[in-house]
Amino acid sequence: MKILAFILPFIFVGPAYCQQNDGATNVNVFVGAGYPEMFHGGIRVDHKQWHFDASSGTTFREKEFTLNGNAALHLGKKRSEFSAQKPWYTSLGMSYVQWTELGSNDSTNVSIVTPGSSTETQQGTQEIQALGKRTYINGRFGRDFRINNRFNLSLSLGLGVIAYEKVHYYVGGPGIWEGLRLPIIPSGQFSFQFKL
Repeated sequence: MKILAFILPFIFVGPAYCQQNDGATNVNVFVGAGYPEMFHGGIRVDHKQWHFDASSGTTFREKEFTLNGNAALHLGKKRSEFSAQKPWYTSLGMSYVQWTELGSNDSTNVSIVTPGSSTETQQGTQEIQALGKRTYINGRFGRDFRINNRFNLSLSLGLGVIAYEKVHYYVGGPGIWEGLRLPIIPSGQFSFQFKL
């Protein structure tokens, strides 16, 4: 499933690259960090004053990943000498996130005996206690900082809502804060892009 999460963005945005036929369309690959995107990478297509991106991300913990998509309209008066796109933009995006809650399994103490040394006791390992799935919808304002013809930094901030959530508990159950949700959550991301 995790391999599919990293291939999916290329499937969605790849056809746009194949149909590139004028100087107003550019394709970029990017890496970044954000919430809810996690540490993510993907493809961004710039077309006139629009950009579209698809990415997948992870926190590098077991069973945690995200799939993301955004559409943005570029605004403002000032244009960069390195791009025909205006530097400011507003975007609407969606993220599907699978996350975990980890806890220690302290019920098992493991004794390890190695030849020529003393016995060591290790506490139980971290185990997944809950697996959750969420869909976020977010709106953001952002800015591109063009470094040159090839490189771009992008920063965006905004707000989002949780459109869907489901949690499966392997150990225990909902805590005392379960069911307490903010209707609106902060959202944002930073990315470094390279033009293909």
